[in-house]
Amino acid sequence: MIRLNGLQYNLLPNFTVDERYSFESLKVNEELDLLQVAFKKRFGFEYMKTFSFTKEGFCTFILDLEGIVAVSMGECEAIVQGAKLAQKYGKEIKWIGLSSTGEIEYDKIDKGIDFIFVSSYVIDTFVKTDLSRVKSLTNAKIISNISANFDKTCDMALLDSYKLSGFGTCAVLLTNQPIIQNIGNIDFLGAKICFEGITSQIFDYTSKELFLKYFQEIFGDDLFLFVNPDITLEYSLHIGLKGIKARYLIRSLALDEVYVSNGEGCSLGLSLPSRIIQSMGYSEDMSRCALVLNFDRDYTEQEAQKIVKLIHKNYRQIKALQ
Repeated sequence: MIRLNGLQYNLLPNFTVDERYSFESLKVNEELDLLQVAFKKRFGFEYMKTFSFTKEGFCTFILDLEGIVAVSMGECEAIVQGAKLAQKYGKEIKWIGLSSTGEIEYDKIDKGIDFIFVSSYVIDTFVKTDLSRVKSLTNAKIISNISANFDKTCDMALLDSYKLSGFGTCAVLLTNQPIIQNIGNIDFLGAKICFEGITSQIFDYTSKELFLKYFQEIFGDDLFLFVNPDITLEYSLHIGLKGIKARYLIRSLALDEVYVSNGEGCSLGLSLPSRIIQSMGYSEDMSRCALVLNFDRDYTEQEAQKIVKLIHKNYRQIKALQ
């Protein structure tokens, strides 16, 4: 099994539920205290809160934020849709678009906002975002999804349990702002899963160039790069394969136990092409040919070449049948 989709769906093996994870209001819940200490040691935030990682969950969270909220279009689907729903309810939302290069539009960020949802990477393409630059442009509190990369510049951090574990439990918010949450409303199991998922992540920083080399050699003019690989996370590679819909290739490769993704719309089972690619100005048809890979181990030259050849074989078969 070759998993090249771990940033979209990270399978958490051997996780067991312990009776100690159940809380009672009239006793000290040691496991919760230990988990909060572990989060603080890892990320430096004092407080933890859990809520639903859904459109409705983020809508409620955004409505509770006092002031003007900005949201990058490079954020995950739940945040973007939650912000749109909050906007319908009257919340003032400022949208930060994506440029044709895949980067956020820094010039749309101003000092007149109080909170900004922007992560150190754009979902799907994993184009890096310079949070220090964002910090220099606004006094807003930066709220970042850190499920694929943590930048300590952010003021609040979000963890996505599904991407970190394969379990759709909750969102975890880490912050230095005091939070009071009733013990019965804390999704400890979800928070525990998030912590186990993010601490078990393994990234390889050497395979990206190797795979890119073989994609360029084997696919030639059939390869298309939506974004410059040099500005994406070092353990991810985003490409486009001309003339096919990625979903057919994804399904075909799964039969050979090679797992890749078109992006979040694919991994969440929405059967939707990448919204991110369309936000960059490409058509829906173009967005359907995108593939994203990430690397969790050091592949050899022979392994990388074999995998890319297998992808090319499936690609040619699909093109021939169209």
